[in-house]
Amino acid sequence: MARDIKSEFPNLKGMSARNLRYMQKFAKEFDNDEFLQEVLAKLSWNHSQTLLDRIKDKNIRKWYAKETLKNGWSVSILIHQIETKLYERQALLDNKTTNFVTALPSPYNRQAQELLKDPYIFDFVKENISLKELDIEQQLIDNISKLLLELGRGFAFIGREYHLEIGNEDYYIDLLFTI
Repeated sequence: MARDIKSEFPNLKGMSARNLRYMQKFAKEFDNDEFLQEVLAKLSWNHSQTLLDRIKDKNIRKWYAKETLKNGWSVSILIHQIETKLYERQALLDNKTTNFVTALPSPYNRQAQELLKDPYIFDFVKENISLKELDIEQQLIDNISKLLLELGRGFAFIGREYHLEIGNEDYYIDLLFTI
């Protein structure tokens, strides 16, 4: 079929046998017109191929597709999120150890729970037995974009050694983030 298309339409690109197999798989896997229009139509073909190649479960694939669209992830960031099992760390709320359900009223308890991943992965921090808090802080600052990506959507870095004055007393927050 790929040869026939190439001979009939010589200027048409993207019709290799491999791409045609991806298109066939795509059509089988994403048969929901509503999901196609709302999410997948807004993602690149490379995003769709990555989702098809790396994730077998349809529901997990849809979750990653929605998160990719919501967060504007590039293909490389999507791959990173899949490899570090973001779905398992963030979407599966039952795995998280918190007291939000009992300590906060609904719907705030669920919103607070959704902000957390379990666990966070800071693989860009070089492990060393003799590391001090200041060393870890410096590595986090050096990798601030990776840190913000790991923290998730909505986090912003405010400052380091952030000064607060409370009741005529000075306090310094090592690293201050906001949502």
